[in-house]
Amino acid sequence: TVFEDDKLKLHIHTRTPEKVMAFCHRYGEFLNLKVENMTVQHTETVKNILCSDTPSKGHFSVVAVACDSVVQRLFVDMGADVVIRCEESASPKEFLDAFENVSTPEILVFPNSSDSILSAMQAQKLYKDALVTVIPSRGIAECYASLPIIDFAETDIKRVADAVAETINNLYVVNIARRKNTMDPSSSQLEEYYAFSRKDIIAIGKTLEETAVQAIDTVLQTYCKDIITVFHGRHVRREQLEKMTAALENLGICAEVFLVPLEKTSSELILSFE
Repeated sequence: TVFEDDKLKLHIHTRTPEKVMAFCHRYGEFLNLKVENMTVQHTETVKNILCSDTPSKGHFSVVAVACDSVVQRLFVDMGADVVIRCEESASPKEFLDAFENVSTPEILVFPNSSDSILSAMQAQKLYKDALVTVIPSRGIAECYASLPIIDFAETDIKRVADAVAETINNLYVVNIARRKNTMDPSSSQLEEYYAFSRKDIIAIGKTLEETAVQAIDTVLQTYCKDIITVFHGRHVRREQLEKMTAALENLGICAEVFLVPLEKTSSELILSFE
């Protein structure tokens, strides 16, 4: 309830809104009125939650966030108990709904985006039925690398969180995006790709596969990595990926390269180095 001069703002939850409006109308007129069906909203939220068929019976459960249904299913298959699907960032309410689907005394959360981290922390404070630990994961690559190393038989959640933190700290992630040359529209190089890690530009090329190969070569000359995971959306053509893998073989890259197809990605490609 908020008062402002002769105005009153009310927020009410009721199963009989018509009775509430009739009662309030006795005391004045409505300046603004908004009625929402919270039951429908809750049902739509639950549709975005995928639960494992074999939920954890140990000391903790894993809740993660995915950008699409393909990643959502992938994370469940990798061991997550509940995965929230949302295109942008998950809300505190979505995290709270996800928490309600587990029965363990502790919950480990992978928000997988900067905005979702804040929402997860808000839900962490609000939820009282389990102790929630939020992993500050900022992308799907971090969650993908972390899920296989989790010991679900462990009872000390701090040990689990420390192992995950070590995995994420040792991870090197490169995004490849496309940009247009808007300075000279007549240029033959209207499109070019650039690879970046945080604020550092790693490589620039005319084609996606050329840029990816340059980026991988540059990273491996600087860091000792054994595994490269390439996340790509459906818009990336098969021949582009074949050219990339062939070029890597010609360079004599010793690291193993794994291709992970997704519905969509935040960049043209996401390269994860372990």
